[in-house]
Parts: sequence; structure tokens; C-alpha cells
Amino acid sequence: MRDKMKIGYARVFKMVQNLDRQIEALENAGTEKTFKKKMSGKKHDRWERIKRSSLISA
Repeated sequence: MRDKMKIGYARVFKMVQNLDRQIEALENAGTEKTFKKKMSGKKHDRWERIKRSSLISA
């Protein structure tokens, strides 16, 4: 059986906001890979979604 990898996702809605606290909390939770996003909630980042889904389905 394959070990499960913990994947984290940190996101802020405004470019002036900081991801540091979210990333720290995810690292403390044992995530091995963290995706980060700093964008408006109106924009969709299809490439990040594709990367996440490819890791999850692998």
C-alpha cells in the first residue's frame, strides 16, 4: 500500500494579504506539498487546479 501524501492549499483574496500564517499552519499539520494562490476571487487559476488534480489522482 502506498503512503498518503498530505497536500495543502493556501489562498488569499487580495494581493496585499500575506500567506505566511496559512503556510505555517499547513507545515505544522505535516503537509508535504503546498499550493499557494494570491488572486482576486473573481479570477480562476485553471493551471493550479490541474496541477492539484493530477497529484490527487496519481
